[in-house]
Amino acid sequence: MNYAICSYKRPLLIKQRTLALLQRHKIEPLRIFVFVGGGDDDYDSYKYLIDEGYNLIRCPTGLAQARNSVADYFEEGAQLVLLDDDLRDILHLKKGEVWSLDEEFARGFQLAAANGCRLVGLYPVANRLWMSPRALTGVLFCYGCAYGVINTKELVLTAWAKEDWCRSLWFSSKDGAVVRLEYLAPLQNHRKESGGLDEVRTHQLEAEEAQALHLQYPDTVYLIE
Repeated sequence: MNYAICSYKRPLLIKQRTLALLQRHKIEPLRIFVFVGGGDDDYDSYKYLIDEGYNLIRCPTGLAQARNSVADYFEEGAQLVLLDDDLRDILHLKKGEVWSLDEEFARGFQLAAANGCRLVGLYPVANRLWMSPRALTGVLFCYGCAYGVINTKELVLTAWAKEDWCRSLWFSSKDGAVVRLEYLAPLQNHRKESGGLDEVRTHQLEAEEAQALHLQYPDTVYLIE
């Protein structure tokens, strides 16, 4: 199992947030791959990570394009955990619980294999009142800031927004279900940090993608005005 992080103009934040989270869970830098978008100057600002043992790979700007680069980079069927570069932590339902990110995603992948699924998500809202001590399978939304996938090159994302909805719907359609760990939820300062996808994403793009998803999955996606 390897970890992939797509990053854009956040060379310091990634170290303070997601890489610090992985370090707390004792994930070796050798298994962590940072995919960097932007130009030469952007890439150069991340080069210090190579000296610390991390893998650094160039990728296109844009989250969908960066995610496609991750799928192309790894072999078919590889177990991957993809994380945003600004994760503060991952909340466990049981406060004070000692747990392992590796072990929980391994459990998710086992459940996925047993149910013929390839996508493993976490509960999308970090609120212990709503979380539950179970794993679900079904047509479920898997938040794009932290998820596991049994790699496939068949899925090619094109959207500049709502790529996590595109992924959740695509895998639900292809596999009949996804797996979601309801007792874990990502913590991040959504749309409050400089850099990242927010520099290229607009409300207009999101509205256009919502309409496209409705047309592609009319029995699943409904637009509410």
